Amino acid sequence: MNPSAISYHKTTCYDRNRMRGDPLDWPNQPRVFKAYDSIEAIPLPEVDKLPEIDLWHLYFSKTTKRLESGLDLKRLSQILSISYGLTSTRSYSEQTVLYRSVASAGALYPAEIYFFAFSIDNFQPGLYHYGIKDRSLTPLRGGDDSALMSTMTDSFETQSLSAVFIISGIFFRSSWKYRDRAYRYILLDAGHLIENLALALKATGLPYAIDYDFDDGHIGHLIGFDDQKEVSLASVHVGGRSSITQKELTKSSSLSPAIIEASSVSPVETVYEDIIDIHRSGINITKQSVKDPDISSKLGLNPLEWIPISQNKVPDKKLTYSEAVLRRRSRRNFINQKLKKTTFIQLIDIVFAARAENFSVAKGYAGALSIGFLAGNIEELPPGFYLADTVNKTAGYVDFEPTTNKMAAICLNQQWLCSASVHFLFMSNLNTIDRFWGPRGYRYAMMTAGRLGHALYLGATALGLGCCGIGAFYDDEGKNILGLNQESYLLYLVAVGEVKGM
Repeated sequence: MNPSAISYHKTTCYDRNRMRGDPLDWPNQPRVFKAYDSIEAIPLPEVDKLPEIDLWHLYFSKTTKRLESGLDLKRLSQILSISYGLTSTRSYSEQTVLYRSVASAGALYPAEIYFFAFSIDNFQPGLYHYGIKDRSLTPLRGGDDSALMSTMTDSFETQSLSAVFIISGIFFRSSWKYRDRAYRYILLDAGHLIENLALALKATGLPYAIDYDFDDGHIGHLIGFDDQKEVSLASVHVGGRSSITQKELTKSSSLSPAIIEASSVSPVETVYEDIIDIHRSGINITKQSVKDPDISSKLGLNPLEWIPISQNKVPDKKLTYSEAVLRRRSRRNFINQKLKKTTFIQLIDIVFAARAENFSVAKGYAGALSIGFLAGNIEELPPGFYLADTVNKTAGYVDFEPTTNKMAAICLNQQWLCSASVHFLFMSNLNTIDRFWGPRGYRYAMMTAGRLGHALYLGATALGLGCCGIGAFYDDEGKNILGLNQESYLLYLVAVGEVKGM
């Protein structure tokens, strides 16, 4: 019997009685850069300019539905650089960590980017891997597989594609540290990257659509994955001017063993069966006629009063979108300082816009998640737990009992959380998403949480605030503090507030 989302989540819960302090296997620490040593890579053009659009304008504006100008290698280089490029270096003891333009649990970066090129000016059609460290493209498969991709999406009326990006996850990069619980972080990390890639496409004026539903096995075969080690998680389709007429899937040849072996990132890798089982249980795609399972009504919460919290206004003083991406860090040196209400509303506007932005084109995936927040120190807003209504742009006051101090205690006693002004909470009823989408719905919920978490990272950075996402907490205690019913869980917490030295 396939595991359900709730059975996997319970199996991987942090519990005070079962906490282990297992040492890390440092000799087998996974490589964070994937390489194909036997294939000559193609250097990407240098990026001399990044989009200067305001972050709020980017979120509030509509995604274009028509390709105004062609996609070329220079534009592609710009998109890849801002989506998943290197942004800073830091040394710890004898280790050097290269940070990227998205957050990652433990800076382990399990996600990779591949893309199928169909109609890119002066560039050969085929499948490519993006080499982050040396900014290059590695050709893995030649030819035009656009017929395959056109069967995977109905997002563009013309059924034309310039390219399709595939986001993958390499299991052992995260499970080396986080064991069975790693699948959660892999999905959150993928969500961060999906949001960053979508914003880069939108900022450069390209039509796009996010899709989590495709034939996992066929995509893995095309790209050359060892499916016990690396899997496809999401695709991002870029509209184009190419004409696709073929509609039938054709059998593609297997790639070489050297390409498949590139999914290995360590001399010795442990396979965690719970991760393999929950991912494989989601192979089947459940089609639903209803677009939104209304998760907020399934959490067991009864807000006492609803208040408006949106203003849909662009802040006066802030960084541009590109500046926010490049300066984004996980900053947790919070100071106990009141957050202005207008600033908080500007943050919640970003979250609302991020959820709505891909709601229509991504087939309702955002409906797998409910959003709340724990107000700790916000001007004119009583402390306590609130549930957010993203449709009516209101917040429902649930309870004054949950506090940032209590939340810090259940987040493995990370006391710096006490000083954050607000904790944004992403929650779901796992039985509901199982019934609605099957086990694959767990992917939707976790990747959506990552997407919205990344929007908060960028919004906070643009406003000069600190931000840090937390996926490690005592799950059952978190449920009890928030008053969630037995089927519901906190999936992700993102803390925001004033910090020292910004």
